[in-house]
Amino acid sequence: MRSEMMSLALDRLAERRSRNAAEETRRREQAVAACPEIGELLSARQELIYAGIRGLLQGGEQAQSVPEKMAACNARITQLLKAQGLPEDWLEPVYTCPDCRDTGYAGETLKTPCHCLLDLCRTVSADLVDPAGAKEQSFETFDLGIFPDTPLPGLGVSQRGLMERAEQRCRKWAETWPEGQVSTVLLTGASGLGKTFLLHAMARTLILRGKDTVLLSAYQFIETARRFHMSMDGGELDGIMNAEAVLIDDLGSEPMMNNITLVYLYNLVNERQNRGLATVLSTNLTPEELRQQYSERIASRLTDRRQSLVVELVGEDIRRRR
Repeated sequence: MRSEMMSLALDRLAERRSRNAAEETRRREQAVAACPEIGELLSARQELIYAGIRGLLQGGEQAQSVPEKMAACNARITQLLKAQGLPEDWLEPVYTCPDCRDTGYAGETLKTPCHCLLDLCRTVSADLVDPAGAKEQSFETFDLGIFPDTPLPGLGVSQRGLMERAEQRCRKWAETWPEGQVSTVLLTGASGLGKTFLLHAMARTLILRGKDTVLLSAYQFIETARRFHMSMDGGELDGIMNAEAVLIDDLGSEPMMNNITLVYLYNLVNERQNRGLATVLSTNLTPEELRQQYSERIASRLTDRRQSLVVELVGEDIRRRR
């Protein structure tokens, strides 16, 4: 995901440079059409640049007169632009980011990723979080109105009320972690209650906060673990184990592989808890079903409220209401 993210971010920078180059051409054509002398001066200025380069290479006196001629040429261009009601910088290069000039890398000698490239990476990452064709899944688009507002039997509160509290807890965690927050979150409940939406919204928030975030399904995690188990090439699995935040959807739907599923899931949860790294999981399984399927030591690490935020969702499948 990281390589795809960087590639897409650089593609967007290339598109930005292309748009800006087209804007430079448009401005030049507009200025020259309004005042042909500007076109002559631009050509003369270009020739002065070439003359200066030749003079420096040849070591002649011609290079010494270039700055004065260039200054006079620029002054006349500025004068003509003002006469046409155009800004003084109308013919300057167009950059969206002046710090890196839209290259994505800033610095005189040591080039480092520019803030604009990092912002694009975060934006691209947030876009990649959403499944193809799905509505953007974020806390900003969260709609409580789709949940029933009638009291649930035996609870004295509606599904909408429960979901409102769940959304507030998940949002607070995603917006503030690691400050004052446990590192593990478990979203539990039957199908169609909004767990995946909350998971994706949390992932988007973490990404936009600049956290190194990995989002994948339980099946994808186990498949990654299987490939590592067979080849011992740890690059892909290391990326999951070492990311600041890992969000795994639909725990319980993955295949149970001998010496893989339980071993690697336990290592993921245990190691990341010990290191204080964020791990968010969603599952249709109840706490008791977690114990039966994954053992007590895995279930206890996920459901222990001293080290996990457990968000339990109940109610009817909202997909059946649409």
